[in-house]
Amino acid sequence: MPDETSPREFGPSPGIAKIPGPCDGGTAYGHFCAYSGTFGSGSRIDLYRCDIYRIPWSSPGSWGNNQTNGTVALFLGNSGLPIDASRAPSGNHVYDWTPVHDVIDC
Repeated sequence: MPDETSPREFGPSPGIAKIPGPCDGGTAYGHFCAYSGTFGSGSRIDLYRCDIYRIPWSSPGSWGNNQTNGTVALFLGNSGLPIDASRAPSGNHVYDWTPVHDVIDC
């Protein structure tokens, strides 16, 4: 900063913990979580609101469906037609995202 004689370190304030999100280390109730890596690792997409979500990965990943009991998520191919489905609660620790273009979480 101007007029300071030594550099200042910027970062989180001491004593303030990061609040985990619904897809950090599992799948919170009411959510569908898609992961770029297997066993809930890598990048994540939180599918919470009823919508169509683009899946950008074409490799083995994983997902957890912890929406309200019986809610069905549809996995859509490039044609927009369903190629797979998941009824809550369920999950898959190793899932090939290659044929999946979008997921509808409701």
